[in-house]
Amino acid sequence: MYNYSLATLRLLIGVGLIGSVIWQVTDRIANGIFRPFEYFAYFSIVTAIFAGLFLITTGFGLLLKIEDTKWVEIARLSFAVALIVVGVVYHALLADVANDVRDGDYAWPVLP
Repeated sequence: MYNYSLATLRLLIGVGLIGSVIWQVTDRIANGIFRPFEYFAYFSIVTAIFAGLFLITTGFGLLLKIEDTKWVEIARLSFAVALIVVGVVYHALLADVANDVRDGDYAWPVLP
């Protein structure tokens, strides 16, 4: 039961991370302001994509009863630290920065 709960949690968080990036990309494409080389150059976006894929992979691995290796544990810790650093740096330094002038009055999508 514990493994299924943890696997479900990993899968949900992984899908949430990937889904948030897809949501932002599709919204920016719909508004005609998507600049892919600029967007995917941000460490926060790349970290979210790789962490999401990693969580989905390890979630399925847990469902299939595949034991984690030492490298998987190291990668999990590395992704956790990277996401914490991204969150702290974003909120401490970048949260109040004005939008790019090329975006006009575009408002980033938020949950209702």
